[in-house]
Amino acid sequence: MIIEQENHYGSPDPSRPVTVLYAGSEQCAPAHRWEGVRDHYLLHYVTSGTGYVWRRGRRESLYPGGCFFFGPMERLRYEADGNRPWAYMWVGFAGTHAASLFGEYVRVTGSEVAQLPLLDCLRQHLVGILDALRRRTGGSTTRAAGLLEVFVGSAIDLAVGGKPGARETVDPISAAVEFIDLNFQRRMRVADVATRVGVDRSHLSRLFHRRRGVTIQEYMITRRMNRARDLLRQTTLPMRAVAASVGYDSYVSFERRFADRVGMPPTAWREQSRDA
Repeated sequence: MIIEQENHYGSPDPSRPVTVLYAGSEQCAPAHRWEGVRDHYLLHYVTSGTGYVWRRGRRESLYPGGCFFFGPMERLRYEADGNRPWAYMWVGFAGTHAASLFGEYVRVTGSEVAQLPLLDCLRQHLVGILDALRRRTGGSTTRAAGLLEVFVGSAIDLAVGGKPGARETVDPISAAVEFIDLNFQRRMRVADVATRVGVDRSHLSRLFHRRRGVTIQEYMITRRMNRARDLLRQTTLPMRAVAASVGYDSYVSFERRFADRVGMPPTAWREQSRDA
C-alpha cells in the first residue's frame, strides 16, 4: 500500500475568532494509531476506509463521512483498521471563538464523534483549507478560517437533520425576540419574523402576546422608537437618516409613529431633549 500524506501550516493569530494552525490529509497504514493530547482543537473527517476512535473508554467505529473532534488537553486515541485502513483529512485550530465553535458542534450533535454522510461538499471545504495554506497568499488565513466555520456549520446541519438547513429545537419566542433585536433597524414585517423562526405567523403572534404581554408589532415599534430617541439625543443625524436607521423608508411614516408614541414630532423632541 502506498502511504500518502500532505500537511500544511498556517500563520496563526490567536487574537482572531478562529485561526487555522495546520491542515493535512493521509492514507494511513494498516493498524496505524495515534495516542496523546494537543493544546488546541483538532478535527478529522474520514474520506475512505475504516478506523476506530476511543472516547471515554469506549471504542467507536467510523467509516467514510465519519467526523471526530477533540479539545485542548483531551486525550486522543484513534487507530486505522488492519484490513481497510482509513484515509482522513484534519484541521488543527485555535482562536477566541474556537471554544464556542467546538462547543456548538458537541451541544447540537451530542458527541465529539459522529458518523456523517460522505459528501463531496464537505470534503471540498477541507480541500479548500489545504489549498489556502499551501498557497500562503495574503488572504489565506481568512479564507482557511472561513472554510472551517462553513465545514462545522454544514456538519452540524447533517448531524441533526441529515440535510443542510435542518434546525435544532429552540424556543420560538426567544428566537423571535433575538431576531427582532438584531434586525429592527432594517425594514421588517411580522411575517419575516415568523419565517425566520419557522412557526406559523398566527400561532407565533398568539404565543408571543401570551408570553410577552405585547404583540410582535408593538415590540418592534418599541425597539425602534427607543433607538430613535437615542439617535435624536446623541447624534446630529438628519431626520430622514434617523428614520432610515430604525427601519422606516418613509420619514412621514416615522414622524407619525414617533409622535403617536412620544406625544410630539421628532424635531420637537430633539430640541426639548437638548434643552433639558
